[in-house]
Amino acid sequence: WLEPPRDWLRDRISQRVDQMMAAGWLEETRLLLLSQPPPGRTACQAIGYRELIRHLEGHTTLKDAVEQIRRATCQFAKRQHTWFRNLVECRSLPVTGQETAELLADQIVRMNRAV
Repeated sequence: WLEPPRDWLRDRISQRVDQMMAAGWLEETRLLLLSQPPPGRTACQAIGYRELIRHLEGHTTLKDAVEQIRRATCQFAKRQHTWFRNLVECRSLPVTGQETAELLADQIVRMNRAV
């Protein structure tokens, strides 16, 4: 699994949430709630949708909802890290966040050849 520095990952998550909001995530959520059939309970509990739905229902401000999305996503990433770390068949590939996709692919291929 790719293991970036936590600060880099936290910043990247924050940037991605901002990009998704700018691309219309709130309006997408609003339209999903109006769709027929409406999204199921499980879909409404997905990270991001849960927080945006709470905002649309008037339970929280948009600013607070976006911050809750960032926090929940970072917590999820931390759980994924722990899960992968405990799988004996998985090995960590430390990354800086500056690597190209081609370099990462090459490193993964070399790691698998060494097994």
